[in-house]
Amino acid sequence: MIKKDKSSTKKTEIVIVRVTLQEKKRLNQKALRGGTNVSEWIRRTALDKELPTPKSDRQLYANLLLIYDSLKTLRLQVKDESEEAYKNLDLIQSLLKTMIQRFLNH
Repeated sequence: MIKKDKSSTKKTEIVIVRVTLQEKKRLNQKALRGGTNVSEWIRRTALDKELPTPKSDRQLYANLLLIYDSLKTLRLQVKDESEEAYKNLDLIQSLLKTMIQRFLNH
């Protein structure tokens, strides 16, 4: 079963999708059969009917969130890199965060 938790900040509503282990196994089996990509399915489920915008806007928003989260993960993985690498990751994260905030406030 898929559960949705909503955490509210000022003007931003964040939807966190938690998938039970059994549901994840089922989705992975479906993905292996060519039915769907699990992360894509979870992302679509999380954003479906959450935002009163056209589907393409929801997809753009979801992509921005995934990129932002990926950069956060990448930053944690880049331990032995130069300070310049951290500055570049911080800049990209900052730009994406600004884009997400503008999108939500638009």
